[in-house]
Parts: sequence; structure tokens; C-alpha cells
Amino acid sequence: MFKKENNVISKMPWKNDGYTIVNAFVKQDFEKLKQSITNNVIKAIRQHNVDFDEQTFSLDKYHKVVTSDDLHNKIIEITRNLENSDFDFDIDKLTNQFGNVLGYKLTS
Repeated sequence: MFKKENNVISKMPWKNDGYTIVNAFVKQDFEKLKQSITNNVIKAIRQHNVDFDEQTFSLDKYHKVVTSDDLHNKIIEITRNLENSDFDFDIDKLTNQFGNVLGYKLTS
């Protein structure tokens, strides 16, 4: 399924499984990242004047608020351009953690 040359998982002991589960976060860091992503999604939705309750919004309610492909694509246009500074989370730290798991230097 993948080329052995220059492939991130080609040197991993779990390559035949195709995946593994790693402890990438402590719960507190995961919740902080999730909240930061939620805040960015709320900002993107707000830019399109959608009527929704920001106080009770969560990522699992996304498709209850964003109900059309057109609006979804507009949200993606905004969120795909987010940079590290848009997050209240150390993205570089996360990149380093995954790089250590994979044995490759990753960049954010």
C-alpha cells in the first residue's frame, strides 16, 4: 500500500498493522487543544452570521449548526488557513511529540 522509501511508517514496528495507538497527550493538554480548535471553529462560523448558541456549542454539534455543504466549505476556507499563532496551544510541542514517536523531524 505504501512505498518503503521515504515513508514515515516504513521503519515502525507496527508497519504491518498500519497504525498504532500512542499516548500523545495528557488529558489537560488534549482538552486545551480541543477548546482552542472549538474557539477557532466558532470564530469561523460567526463570520458567516449563523445564528447559534456559542455558549453551548461543541465540536460534536458542528453538523447541527453547519447544515449545508456550502457553509461547510466556507468554514473550511477559513480554518485551513489557521496558523500556530491562532491556537492557544503549543502546536510545536505536539509536532515534536509525534516526531519522536515516528522517528522523523516534523514541522508545523
